[in-house]
Amino acid sequence: MEQTDYTMHSASVMVLGFGKVGMTTARLFSAVGCNVSVAIRKNSAAARVREMGLKPLYTHHLSEEIGQYQIIINTVPDLVLDESLLNIVSSKALIIDLASSPGGVDFSVADELGIRTIHALGLPGKVAPKTAGSIIADTFVSLLS
Repeated sequence: MEQTDYTMHSASVMVLGFGKVGMTTARLFSAVGCNVSVAIRKNSAAARVREMGLKPLYTHHLSEEIGQYQIIINTVPDLVLDESLLNIVSSKALIIDLASSPGGVDFSVADELGIRTIHALGLPGKVAPKTAGSIIADTFVSLLS
């Protein structure tokens, strides 16, 4: 909230990606009263997003709607918010990039456009390394089984 001019209640939030970080982020912002949409690629993800009471938006439709969001949170570790999409994003929006390096936001273009950004790449591992490590270990064990 320190980075915005409004409270989170009823804020319009777009979460890019619906992996572990995206799902958790979407759930948390919804729990504090935000209107959350989730950018997804697969039909199976759309069903889960709807079940969680959130709005699914297929990534190929991002350019049609991204300009309406106050907060955009990226969890995809590949360039998603490139110049073409950033030119549509509201200059009053806040973009938070939580993805692993290299991240998914063209920060130089966002800066040129006057869009506020928070570069928090790999934040879970930085602020909660034991939890992040445990999750990664569990994932590897599951994959090896």
